[in-house]
Amino acid sequence: MVVAKATFEAIWLRKLLTKLGFPQKELTMIYSYSQNAITLSEDEKYHSRSKQVGTQYQCFIKEKVLDKQIQI
Repeated sequence: MVVAKATFEAIWLRKLLTKLGFPQKELTMIYSYSQNAITLSEDEKYHSRSKQVGTQYQCFIKEKVLDKQIQI
């Protein structure tokens, strides 16, 4: 959940900087000590046993990682 909120904020800031004329060419790093969050963001399969992260957040984070906008 915390990684999802950080991802929302990072995407918002990336869009703001692009509108101001500073496009972001590199990935935005999001640091997390949660091995569960890191594994779920890197794994392309859905895990039904991952109850700690909501499905919508899990899909959102994976989408942004695959779009090369963030890296966890």
